[in-house]
Amino acid sequence: MDEQRLTELIEKYLDGTCTSVEKALVEQWYESFDAHDIKFYAGDKEKIDRSAARSLEALKQKMAEAQEEKGKVIPMRAKRKGGPWRYVAAAIIIIAAGTAGYFFFSGKQQINTPAVASKEMKHDALPGGNKATLTLADGSVIVLDTTANGDLAQQGNTKVIKLDSGMLAYNAGNANTSEVLYNTITTPRGGQYQVRLPDGSKVWLNAASSLRFPTAFTRNERDVTLTGEGYFEVVHNPAKPFHVITGSTQVEVLGTHFNIMAYGDENLIKTTLLEGSVKVTSASNTILLQPGQQANVNKNGSIKLLPNVDTDKAVGWKDGLFKLDQTDIPEIMRQIARWYDVEIVYEGAIPGGSISGDISRNMNLSKVLKVLELSGVHCRIDNKKIYVAP
Repeated sequence: MDEQRLTELIEKYLDGTCTSVEKALVEQWYESFDAHDIKFYAGDKEKIDRSAARSLEALKQKMAEAQEEKGKVIPMRAKRKGGPWRYVAAAIIIIAAGTAGYFFFSGKQQINTPAVASKEMKHDALPGGNKATLTLADGSVIVLDTTANGDLAQQGNTKVIKLDSGMLAYNAGNANTSEVLYNTITTPRGGQYQVRLPDGSKVWLNAASSLRFPTAFTRNERDVTLTGEGYFEVVHNPAKPFHVITGSTQVEVLGTHFNIMAYGDENLIKTTLLEGSVKVTSASNTILLQPGQQANVNKNGSIKLLPNVDTDKAVGWKDGLFKLDQTDIPEIMRQIARWYDVEIVYEGAIPGGSISGDISRNMNLSKVLKVLELSGVHCRIDNKKIYVAP
């Protein structure tokens, strides 16, 4: 995570205002470096550095109290806020850069998770990554994660390319309007991928998802079909509205940014709008969304409008986070199952309650479960299965 976010979490920890997930992240981060190796700046900052060192000592004391209480975090007796903390964070990041980044990261940062020996994988699982297959119009399949960058195929007058960034891209030539060819990109459990469509629109696919689309938008409408979850940044074109079809629900846009979550094992299809406007239609029901709103479509086709939602939560997966906001345990476990390609087994009653906070999707599964354990969710891993106990 960047310096500002790290500072905020440390301050909240000392104030006793952290969520259970945030507490666990601070404690895991703290354990990942040797505080004795931290060196503060010298020179003009000496006075501030001494203050920062005292603040770090307060954090060390707080951690010691937590350990004595077997992980229970005691509210801080006095609040500590202000400037010195940013120097603590800066010093720690400089001295323990790789370690701190393992637990806190920005959306664009990619964390290299250490490999785990195969004999240990019975009790762990690696996070997902860029994995997908592309099914061409003739039925042939290209495995994108193992295919070299460059030209992959010619579909009509459209060239299919794997860019150096790993993105799949379609460069349309002079389209033949008499023939429409369709391709499908599919991500497995434990996979994600990004594609640039022939009109320049971009789509990010989450795990266990697929997108079917024409290799050239030659008609008056741009129609694609989604299963699973996708984030869309659609190029504006009033003459050709863009439609995303998922089950019995259709989302119509001209040019905008939005996320659709439409997994078959979820009770709702959720369309969250970040920019522009979209129209969501299901059965005979239609609703128009404005930025910051979400449409929830249930199994019978009725639509509920949520006027003010956390859009960051909806797209957290794209930025490498499980963003939890009073999220119930079964929903959390479904997200984990899709990203780590594991099966969830409940031993006894399904745990109640909910969790709020951010958890990295780039950590090994065992570390994610350790965070949940500190939030009261008891889990163990055995051969690609997570056993959850109340």
